[in-house]
Amino acid sequence: MTQPAEALIYLHGYNSGVEKAMKKLGQLLATGRFPEYIKPILFSWPTGKVLSYWCAIEEASSASTCHEFEMMLIGLR
Repeated sequence: MTQPAEALIYLHGYNSGVEKAMKKLGQLLATGRFPEYIKPILFSWPTGKVLSYWCAIEEASSASTCHEFEMMLIGLR
């Protein structure tokens, strides 16, 4: 019997673009020795730098970002 797939959802932090987040996720996977049934997923949400902190907070907590995260979880289920 095969093990059902499980998702590992990586949510990057503030001040981290997609490229940096992918590198960190790749490093985690390379050093973490996860079993093959673990499927990595990167959820990239709007972030920014020091001067755009408040805009990034507003975008990250927006209805559209929350909806996209919810749709990803529903899709995985």
